[in-house]
Amino acid sequence: MAYVVKFSRTLPALLCLAALSACTSSEPGTASPAGSPTQAVPTGSAAPSGQDLSALDACELLKGISSTVPTQTPKELGQHECEAVVNRDHTIAINIRPELGLADYNLGSQAEPSDTTVGSHEGKLVKKSLTNLDCTVVIGVGAKARVDVVGISDASLDEACSLATEVATAIEPKLP
Repeated sequence: MAYVVKFSRTLPALLCLAALSACTSSEPGTASPAGSPTQAVPTGSAAPSGQDLSALDACELLKGISSTVPTQTPKELGQHECEAVVNRDHTIAINIRPELGLADYNLGSQAEPSDTTVGSHEGKLVKKSLTNLDCTVVIGVGAKARVDVVGISDASLDEACSLATEVATAIEPKLP
């Protein structure tokens, strides 16, 4: 019975997260005045851009941290979204946003954001991102890309934030 309750609490939270994070419209590419010539971007050993996130697989990121945060088999929710049950009271989700940057994150009405750093990336820790018992670590990857790591807890907000932070720290080295 506890699993049914857990699922019924997790699904609405994840659906709300998908809706909130998809609210910003963006057009890929570089803006330039009409009639201006476009310039080719040089290739080489430059740091990867945020657009490289489109090649990442959220479920593979979760599978890759199983020694740090053991989870059940991750479940794909969409092209760039994946979730996994950690235990009876905790679920983790990763949402890759290859065209939405840190500044594009939409805060919920009760959200409590604070600036943070995850490895070498700027980020935000958003307590109560959707409900009173979830927490999101938003990792900026370039100006127009990010990865959202959502910790969902049936126990406490602190546990949700601890889980999201632990997973964000574990996947950060794999990000461009």
